[in-house]
Amino acid sequence: FRLADSVGEAPPLTELSPGCPIVEELKKNGRLRLSTSEDGPVPAMRQLQHLGGEVALGLAHEGRLLALLVLGVRGADGYSDEDLHLLSAFAHVTVLALVSSESGRTIDKLKRDLQGAVDKVAELQRRIALQSQLLRKEEKGKHLAEAKAEAGRNGNGTHPPLEWGPTSV
Repeated sequence: FRLADSVGEAPPLTELSPGCPIVEELKKNGRLRLSTSEDGPVPAMRQLQHLGGEVALGLAHEGRLLALLVLGVRGADGYSDEDLHLLSAFAHVTVLALVSSESGRTIDKLKRDLQGAVDKVAELQRRIALQSQLLRKEEKGKHLAEAKAEAGRNGNGTHPPLEWGPTSV
């Protein structure tokens, strides 16, 4: 996962590997919130704190974590449960937008691939047509040569070859 944008100073970490604590926690629970108690997943919380965040939301679709949203510290009161519910609702809309965008890119790629295949088939058909024309011409020339040879053997419809030589006058 790479940092896409930040408000204010960028965090020291700009990339997170798929197996890091915060990513794994968001895959499991979808949300991580800093707390003063040691009850929660300590490595993930340390990583969230290192990122300068107070809350992290996983943006997942069909069991696949697509992105994560890290929200910075919000003063003394922090984020209320109502704030988190609202953020979760926005997260769902964001996931739908991400999936739609990804689907659009997939469709565009499939269209390009299909057009490439259609172009290749058209080129092959053109080559086959040209080869067929050449074969027909060769066959026609071969039959014409055979017919001339046959006619020459039988004396049918052809004039004897002219001989040129000295003439006496």
